[in-house]
Amino acid sequence: MKKRKNDCDACKGKAPEIITENRKIFQCFPLCDTQCHSDAHGIISLKWEVVTEAARAMKINMDELFFRKLRAFENTLIKELRDGKGRG
Repeated sequence: MKKRKNDCDACKGKAPEIITENRKIFQCFPLCDTQCHSDAHGIISLKWEVVTEAARAMKINMDELFFRKLRAFENTLIKELRDGKGRG
């Protein structure tokens, strides 16, 4: 008998599985998502010093790839906040 896929298996909006090397990073970044620089026009950047301090405490290797991921997270966060989608 062929196993029937449920709705979750067929969903195209399903989040991708987090790669093992990214697990700590995906725990770290959201912890800092309320720490932003802003001006009269709204959010302009994430406070990287807060993120790097959290990463240091979590013993995350802060190499070039870490900072590329941080930039991607920051860009997405700012876009969501500016579009009014918010976080949480």
